[in-house]
Amino acid sequence: MLNSSPPVYEQIAEIIRRQIHDGDYLVGEKLPSENDLCEIYNVARGTVRRSIKGLIAEGILESKKGKGTFVSSPESKTLLWNFGSLTDRLKGTDERALAKVLEQAVIVRENRRMLRLKRLRAMETPSGVIPISLDISFLPLDLFPAIDTYNFNDESIYEILREKYNRNPTRSVVSLKSRTVDRETKRILKELPSTRCLLHASGTTYDEHYACIEESEITYSSRVQAIMQIDHINGYTKPLEKGVK
Repeated sequence: MLNSSPPVYEQIAEIIRRQIHDGDYLVGEKLPSENDLCEIYNVARGTVRRSIKGLIAEGILESKKGKGTFVSSPESKTLLWNFGSLTDRLKGTDERALAKVLEQAVIVRENRRMLRLKRLRAMETPSGVIPISLDISFLPLDLFPAIDTYNFNDESIYEILREKYNRNPTRSVVSLKSRTVDRETKRILKELPSTRCLLHASGTTYDEHYACIEESEITYSSRVQAIMQIDHINGYTKPLEKGVK
């Protein structure tokens, strides 16, 4: 039963998303036509189209010209990404970094008081919002007094470190591996139930004085690819500078 809040197109998108997550629609399966969906939900075609457009932007659905709309394969990637600031990465583009704080608390970690910050990172595009990653950051309070008082919803951690504490992230040491994900992580990142493993990064970020300013644990959406370029002469790797679809 649809109600007036949130917007109807978002409610329909969530219903279809849940049906896919629950296995009612399988990978590669065709969704009902727009006309059928209009009848099912008793809404106008424009509303259905807006719902479908958002799910396509998320990578959950794909449109095949002349054939209809289908559940996407988990292997379908829509974004190239690498370890670093999402906000910095999207500057100068028509896309915007989003953040939603899921947990925020001061803890003791290795005899040091730290802010533990768990956030969902997403990217707002002209076509809709795409989940990017589930991030856990640990920020030392002895370096950043009162940092636990900031609102990190849609705020860049690194911008705050630079502007409020005069600490500039300059180098990160990162470990990448595949990790089995639980049901809650899949729900947050809007993954299909068939998803078993996702790319996981753990890393430490240092400033220009070689001080550790952040420890991170990041689980990336299946829509994200990590692509590196290798310099065989100098013997190092680095992320590609620009994303490709």
